[in-house]
Amino acid sequence: MSLAGLRTFIYYSHSFIINLYFLQVRRSPVPVIYYTNLLTSNLIQICIMIVWILRISSSIAAVIHFSCVMASLYFRMCVALERYCFIACPLLDCLRQTEGSVLVCVLVWVFCSVSVALAVFLYEFVRLIIYAALPAPLFIFCLAGTLKALPAATSVPTEEKRRIVGTLVLLLLNYFLI
Repeated sequence: MSLAGLRTFIYYSHSFIINLYFLQVRRSPVPVIYYTNLLTSNLIQICIMIVWILRISSSIAAVIHFSCVMASLYFRMCVALERYCFIACPLLDCLRQTEGSVLVCVLVWVFCSVSVALAVFLYEFVRLIIYAALPAPLFIFCLAGTLKALPAATSVPTEEKRRIVGTLVLLLLNYFLI
């Protein structure tokens, strides 16, 4: 196994463990769908990494891997947006309803699968860089908006506020370290 492969495997295993922690911490039943999809995308990435370590390479494996990387990024964005809406707009409940969250998850998977497949087969990887850079302003906006709206959210317990801010900071740091 090469050093780069080992580093990548360690990164994804840490990401998988962090996602398991957040899945365990969550108490609300509906947003768990975002964490479940995030975990699923990371698990598929780990499986594809094992395939690559075994030196089995194909363009289909690359499409699946990059689709899951993009889906993981966008599901993190969904988590950040849901946490922001929970604090700043408690009456806006569309992201927390089951139908809305399932629709968002299906759209994320379809968007990631189609855009990555087109980029890989048409050799237009600049699109992937642009699609990966799109969530950055939203992560920053969610963290800043949450910090601004936190004092006004009196119905949210202090422990939940700390957990929300910690989640958003961790998501932002994770995004910029990738």
